[in-house]
Amino acid sequence: MNPQESTVNATRQSHKLSKWRQCALGIALSIAAVGSLQAASFKCKDARTAVEQLICSTPELSGLDSTLAEAYRGQASGASRQLQRRWIAEVRDQCSDAACLAHAYKVRIADLQGAKAGFDCKKASSSVENLICESNMLRYADGELNRAFQNVIQTGIDTKTHLAEQRQWVQSERDVCSTEQCLQSAYGQRTKQLEDQYNGHIETVKTKLGYSKQNDFSDIQLWPGEKNRIIALFAAQPETSNPSTGDGDFDVDIYIVDRTSLKVISHTVSSAASDAIALRGIRISPTNYSTVLGVPSFGVNLGHSHIGCASYEGSSMELYAEVNRKLTKVLAPITVSGSASMCGNVEENSGCLEGNSSDRHLEFGASKGKGLPDITVRATRLDEDGTFDTAKKTCTSVKTQKTYLLHFDGAAYKVPEGLDY
Repeated sequence: MNPQESTVNATRQSHKLSKWRQCALGIALSIAAVGSLQAASFKCKDARTAVEQLICSTPELSGLDSTLAEAYRGQASGASRQLQRRWIAEVRDQCSDAACLAHAYKVRIADLQGAKAGFDCKKASSSVENLICESNMLRYADGELNRAFQNVIQTGIDTKTHLAEQRQWVQSERDVCSTEQCLQSAYGQRTKQLEDQYNGHIETVKTKLGYSKQNDFSDIQLWPGEKNRIIALFAAQPETSNPSTGDGDFDVDIYIVDRTSLKVISHTVSSAASDAIALRGIRISPTNYSTVLGVPSFGVNLGHSHIGCASYEGSSMELYAEVNRKLTKVLAPITVSGSASMCGNVEENSGCLEGNSSDRHLEFGASKGKGLPDITVRATRLDEDGTFDTAKKTCTSVKTQKTYLLHFDGAAYKVPEGLDY
């Protein structure tokens, strides 16, 4: 199976899996990380070293830095934080040019993510696919191309053309390669082309809508579970934000448009917090929440981070629904995963750092007629004090678990204090 076919099949399987999960009332939904963040994981206004300045001035490196932050977030234990700091000092900061940095980032990301190809390597059926599966970097490249292709397809714009182009690329570009170098080049060029097409679709929609703000983040996607409506999201800092610090909440414009004509069906304006813990990405969720909420609805995933002596990485989600024929934010942001490390209190040679991590899963109850179902949030938190448990041969940690029940009051869900971080 070639990557294009596996991309389409993976998307279909994902939709089938989502539908299966959501049709079973009360079953847990684990929210995916934001992914594809569009800025570096640190505030570029604070960039002091030549390496940080190069990352901020190079779009590819900024994107790789955010991708790395996302990959690292899922493994942020005390030991992994120590390893990440060593990688920054001993690998990343030793680079003097963009090519060195790009390679260093890709290797580190592949290491953290497990470098999965966009197709099942157990079913590799050609010499080219076997070559891809045998190479850590080629598996990573295939996975990145798969991600870029899905972004384009999920816009719902020119779908047949994009499918045909991908098949042609596989046959005439990828499958004629016989070396890793050839494949690296082919994948790099194709991924860049797909990213340009996705950005081109965003610009087309912006022009059609007359959206003229200088937005920092954007995304467009077919309304999950529907064929005729597109969701367009644009996030921009207002002119009232503090230019000297880069702090300030983002205005988030969400448009619902007709897929064929791109005419506006509805429009709402919300906000996304960004202060010391800065907004690093915002994307429309591919999950079909309409099935579990019982009304047309969709989710938005957000990523926040702060990089420094004390650092934080987190993913949160919010829900929008059509209530009484009006598009409304019915669930304010809930942090579904996060990790923080503290300054000091590092036990020498143990790799243990003081910090904590949290993970939350949402379960949707049965529909309540005209009202939206209750949401159960099961939260797990792991606290590490930076010491090493010699008996267990692991960093000392304490796990706590809590359960929250969210009710819909006719306008929105009431979110208890503590779930927003």
